Amino acid sequence: DPLCHQAGQLGVLGVPAFVFQEGQDVDAARGFREIARLTRGAYCSFDAGSANQLRELLKAVAIYATGGRQALEDFGRRQGGRVRQLTRQI
Repeated sequence: DPLCHQAGQLGVLGVPAFVFQEGQDVDAARGFREIARLTRGAYCSFDAGSANQLRELLKAVAIYATGGRQALEDFGRRQGGRVRQLTRQI
């Protein structure tokens, strides 16, 4: 509840949270999805052994931070995969 309250405050301020989860913990995933929803951000999980997936997700966040939604959508169309999944949530 305290984390969701803080996430709600970020959402009110218009600050989206990009939440990435390594592994498949169901309880953590539920909480992370709720944080993303409350902030109008995005949630995505990745494999524990996939540094490439995390690199692409972080690159997508950097593109969003510097170029906004349109830049992220353009990158998502080119990149596909998890980046495209992330783009659809924003």
